[in-house]
Amino acid sequence: MTQSVLTLADGGRSAYRIVIDDHATAPVRSAADELRDVLRQAADVTLTIAPPSTAATDCEIILGPGARATQLAPDINVAGLGPEGYVIRTVGKRLLIVGGEPRGTLYGVYAFCQNHLGCRWFTQSITHVPRQTTLCLGAIDERYTPPLQYRNFILNGTDDPHWCARNFYNGFNSASTLELGGRVTHWHYGHSFHDLLKVEEHFAQHPEYFDSVSRGKRVLDDPVQPCCTNDDAARIITDNLRRVIERDLRIEQDDPTRPAPQVYYLAQLLHVPVMPQPDRRGGLCVSAADSSLQPRRRGHRSRVSRPIDDDDRLPLQPPPPAHLAGPSEADRAALQHRVLPVAQPRGVRQ
Repeated sequence: MTQSVLTLADGGRSAYRIVIDDHATAPVRSAADELRDVLRQAADVTLTIAPPSTAATDCEIILGPGARATQLAPDINVAGLGPEGYVIRTVGKRLLIVGGEPRGTLYGVYAFCQNHLGCRWFTQSITHVPRQTTLCLGAIDERYTPPLQYRNFILNGTDDPHWCARNFYNGFNSASTLELGGRVTHWHYGHSFHDLLKVEEHFAQHPEYFDSVSRGKRVLDDPVQPCCTNDDAARIITDNLRRVIERDLRIEQDDPTRPAPQVYYLAQLLHVPVMPQPDRRGGLCVSAADSSLQPRRRGHRSRVSRPIDDDDRLPLQPPPPAHLAGPSEADRAALQHRVLPVAQPRGVRQ
């Protein structure tokens, strides 16, 4: 049994208070409010939220970067945590939860509530906060940085900002409020080919730029998919994609405090599972996406998540014979290697 290091609450009483920096960001202040609310539900205690200028005591929960956190844990490199990484640590009888900006401390509080208090936020209206007369903690020293930059979940009822933040979703359907740290924004959520190859500009003179497979002919009411084997169409897509990246870079240079939207790279197409159709249309999309990336690797290396090579491609194969049940072992291995969960994985913490 893990020996108790600190007692946050006992019999409806607590000697603890929550300490945040005088210049704490809005997400850190939200983290303090959320933690206070969870402790009130779990143990019938209402903790004070205090500034670091108050006299230090042994019974403190310190949230977010600041002088008090640096004094207790000078080894924590907040910048190295990125925008969402966090550290949860007990220092004597104090509890320290520190994360990067903007969402790290908030995610650290939610992770603490889930992993150490047993909280769950299943839906907007269905939550579980276990009641505990005595709330004790053992020694904690956890550091976590989400391996996936973008986590999204599309389902009716999951677009509530608080639910998304509590479950570590930060994508298109997630929180966009300053109080909850915003979200990871992209130039285009999806279906971006239309804005890179506009039908109203090109279809009349160049219908060959657009798909003729899905409808048997090129028609104006089905223009979203470009003809991926047309070199001129690929060149236009590449040029327009370069302009988008250059615009984003100008936004960052003109105002460093305003992060530019991150381009939703066509490279994402390289991470699809094995294509089941023998016509390999998906393979053509992959090839077109790769070719559009090639010219910009040199000038905009920092805007591409990583170089793309032949190892990134999955084999494009026709469907297996009907008598074979399920994918082959090679396909299973490929899918396990490529398909990643959308929610924050609970890996081994360091």
